[in-house]
Order: sequence, then structure tokens, then C-alpha cells
Amino acid sequence: MENNKKKKKKSKKKIAIIILVIIIVLWVVIGNQNKAKKAELDNKISTENIEKRTIVKTISASGTIKSTNSKEYTTTLVGKTIKKVNVKVGDRVNVGDSLVTFDIKDLNDSLKVAQDGLNIAREQTNLGISAAEKGVNSATDARNSQGSSLDNQVNSLSGSIGQIDTQIAEIQKTLATLSQVEDKYNNINASKVIIENYESNMTSYNKSLQELESYKISYQEIQNKYNKFFLAGNITIQLDPVSGMKYDKDKYQDGEYATTEHRIVDSNFTFAKQNLQNLENNVASLKSTIDSLQVQYNTAKATFNETEYNQIKENYQKIQSQKQEAEKMLKELTSNKSQLNAQYEQAKSTADSTKKSLDSAVDQARTSLENSRLTAKSTILTQESQLKTVREQVEKGTLKSDVAGTVTNINVKEGDLYQGGTILKIEGCETFMIEAQIDEYDIADVKVGMKVKIKTDATREEELEGKVTFVAPTATENMVGNGMSLTGATTSSGATYKIEISVDSVNDRLRIGMNAKLSIITEEAANTLTIPYDAIETKEDGKNVIKILEEDGTTQTEIEVTKGLESDYYTEIKSDKVKEGMKVIVPDTGSGDAMNTLINSMQASTGI
Repeated sequence: MENNKKKKKKSKKKIAIIILVIIIVLWVVIGNQNKAKKAELDNKISTENIEKRTIVKTISASGTIKSTNSKEYTTTLVGKTIKKVNVKVGDRVNVGDSLVTFDIKDLNDSLKVAQDGLNIAREQTNLGISAAEKGVNSATDARNSQGSSLDNQVNSLSGSIGQIDTQIAEIQKTLATLSQVEDKYNNINASKVIIENYESNMTSYNKSLQELESYKISYQEIQNKYNKFFLAGNITIQLDPVSGMKYDKDKYQDGEYATTEHRIVDSNFTFAKQNLQNLENNVASLKSTIDSLQVQYNTAKATFNETEYNQIKENYQKIQSQKQEAEKMLKELTSNKSQLNAQYEQAKSTADSTKKSLDSAVDQARTSLENSRLTAKSTILTQESQLKTVREQVEKGTLKSDVAGTVTNINVKEGDLYQGGTILKIEGCETFMIEAQIDEYDIADVKVGMKVKIKTDATREEELEGKVTFVAPTATENMVGNGMSLTGATTSSGATYKIEISVDSVNDRLRIGMNAKLSIITEEAANTLTIPYDAIETKEDGKNVIKILEEDGTTQTEIEVTKGLESDYYTEIKSDKVKEGMKVIVPDTGSGDAMNTLINSMQASTGI
């Protein structure tokens, strides 16, 4: 038995030794192959040209195609028999197509009676209006004859007033010339004010800047003392989560400072920081004021001349006496005009009083005419209203479509006595929209006006255009707590929000109720430099870099870039050192060490 056990142990050792030899041989062979492959890869670097592309970021969703306009048809012909239904469910109709016909023989008889009554009323009212018009013409002729004489007297006084107006205009012209001198003075004086204001602000700015620089020295001393107390050596300073105070976790108790001096230093540093910020804000504010005045100051400074200013000011002071004299003359002429106006008004009042009695006679005649017309209008309107009511009922005898679309529901049939309610429903087929539900994870990124790419099974590979026209402010009521996750699984806590999308592309294959696949474009970067995502390397300090293969085919240059919008493969990059056409190195993302895998599997099977 012992000999058999020894033989078995020797056999296992032999097997283990053989396996180990095989592993070593394979290791050498595969190692040589890997070295050869590495050398080959080193000689052949994978690159791709930096190109300008359009990158978009989208949200995927699905929705249902619906009509943008639908209508349910009713009528006021309650109690009328439906003679014929001219359409069936599924029919496509255009504007003006006949939908349903009613039996309206009794309404046609009533229409003829109403038309005859209207014709008789028109003949009777025309006679009364003609007699009233003759009375108006007679009264008007009498007023015109007597009124002409009175108008001549008024016009004579009006002519005298016109002469004074001419003299006033001349004086006003003179005053306008003097005003030009005043305007010139006001303009150059405004430039002087701008210059003085700017220079005053500049003086304040320089003074504040000096105060800031001086304070920075004091601030540095306070900061150094703070750093010595709280940041020196190996002392670990932490922020108490309740009080917000800094403390040494080894020496401070319950978030309190070790010494009163610690508290004073921290308080002084906090005050110094705030004071420094206030000084910097003051300097920035003054700088902003100076910058805002800079353009006006430069313009004013470039054109302002002190000698010219003094000369214009002197001229301005000289014309004041001329202006006063002209204003005095204007006042006298205005007074004379006022007297003539009083005479004119008196003459006009007399003329008006006389004309008033003449006008009264005309007004009475016109009132009589107007009453005749109103009576006629009332009578005609009554008859027309009756006729219109009957005609509208007759016209409703044939229910016509006022929209283009598809008949989706009919609630009546031939021979029915209409008792009210919806007769049929038409949904428009000229324009479509899509209703979709967006989960709460994505809804905040969806905005009205965003472009949407649309695909349906019916339109095959054609991509339709659309845009978001509505985003619900609240979750869909029957969807709350039963949303869809990104994987398509039903969730118990998600909420969905309704959106509406216009279908801007025309395609005659679309039908109401079809499912549509949507890609909502939330971000887009057009004509921007792009590279493969794998070409970007993120350093330990967080910087993103790429490697450029120079024209000699061997030299590699590392360039720092800023990542922008990302798609599935390409990424937008920004850098003033990157140009279109450069070759970027794309690292090989190969598999792991095959040899290690082989050894591990063999060890597991043999128990080595």
C-alpha cells in the first residue's frame, strides 16, 4: 500500500513538472510574439485627421401621431329626419364636402313666405324716405344763401389776423436764429461738463487705488498671522459642522478655539478679507464708471477748445438783450392779435347764432329723414332676420365639412330623428403633431422650439423634421408613479411629462395613430473641430491633452485641449493650438494579457 501511494505521488509530480515545462515554453513563444507585435505597432501608429463636424446631443423618445385639428359636428335641426348619410368611417373629406342631408321640405315653404314679406317692406319704406329727402334739400338751400353773407364778414377779420401772423412769424424767425447761438453754447458747455466729470472720477479712482495698494500690505500681515496660527506645522485644522468654526481636532474641544487669541486672529482675518473686498469693489466700481465715460470724454476732449468756449460764451451773453427785445415785440403783436381775435369771435358768434336757426330747420328736416330711415331699417332688419333664420335652417339641411380630414366616428343613420348630440367626428389630415411622454430625468432639458428628428415605420428611413411646441409644466396625472426608465423597464417612482411636437415635413404616408421615434436635439455644435473620444487623455491634474503626429511621421507633440460636446464617437475640442487637418494619435485599446489567462486556467485545472 505504501509503495502504491509513493507511486501515485511520483506520478502527480511528473504531471506537474510536464505542465510547468509546457507553460514555460508557451510563455517564451507568446512573449516573443508579443514583442514582435509591439514592435510592429510601434512602427505603425493609429491616427485620424482633426476635422470640422456638427455634433448634436439628443434625447430619445417615442410618441403617437395625432391631428392638429379635429371637429365634432352637431346641428340645431333637432326633430328633423336624417334623409341621407353621405360618408362612412374612414372616408377622407375636403372642405365643402356634403356629410349628412336632412328632410327640410317645410323649411323651404317658410323661406318663400319670408322672402315675399321682405320685398313688400322695402317698397313701402322707400316711399317714406323719398318724401323726407325733399324736405332736407329745401331747408339746406335757405341756409346756404343767408349764411354766405355772414361768412364774408368773418373772413375780412380773419385776413387782418393773418397779417399779424406774418409779422409774428418774422420775429419768431429772428428768435430761432438767436436760439442757434444758445444751442451752440449749450453743446460746448455740455462737453466741458463731461470733461470735468470724467477728470473728477479719475482723481477718485487713483486715490482709491492707492488706498487699496496700501491696505494690501496690512492685509498680508494679518493673513500671515492667521496662517501661522491655523496652517503651520502638522496641526490639522477642521471646520466644525455645527458652529462653522475652525479647530484643531487634537487640541480643540467641542468646536471651541484653544485660546482667545485664536478667536481674535480668525476674527481679524475675516474682517480684513471683507475690508479688502470692499476696497476692491470700490476700485472696480470707479473703474467701471470711468470706462463708461471714456468714449464721451474722448469725443469731448478731442473737440473742446477753451478759447472757442470763451468766445461762444461771450456771444451767448451778448444776444440776451436782442432776444429780450424780440420777445417784447412778439408780446405786443400777440396782444394785438388777441384783440382782433375777440372781434373775430364776436362776428363769428353773430354769424353762428343766425346760422343756428337755419341749421335747426335743416336738422329738423334731417331728423325727419333719419326717422324715416330708422323705421325703414328696423322694418327691413326684422324681415331680413326672419328670412336669415329660415335660410340658415335650410342651409343646415345639408351638413358640410369645414375642415379637411378623415371621418373617424358616425353616430346617426338614415331615417333617424335627430335628437341632438354629436353627429360625426372628422380629424384633420393636412397637418400632424406628435404627443410624447418624457421621463423626469430628461424633462428639464427639453425646451419649446428645440429641433426634433422624426422617424416612423411608414416613412421607412426618411427622417422628418419637427420642433417642440409644448412642454407640460406638471406631470401627466395617470403616469405619475409609473414612468419608464432608460432601459425601458417600468418604474414605481418615476413621473412623465407630456410634450407636443409639430411635424414640419410633408409626407403622404403619415397616418393618425402611428408610432413615431423621436430624437430631440438639446445641444448642437456646428462646424466645430472634432476628434475620436479615445484620443483624449486625462492627466492626474485633471487636464485633457491630445498627441499630434507631426509631418515627419515620428515626432509627437502633446497639446492641452478643452472638451466640449460629446457624441457616441466624436468629441468637440477647443484650443488655439489645434488646426483642422492635423493628425491626432488614437491609442490602441487592445485586450489584456492572454498568457496570464492561460496560466491561471491551467493552474486551476491541475491544482498547481
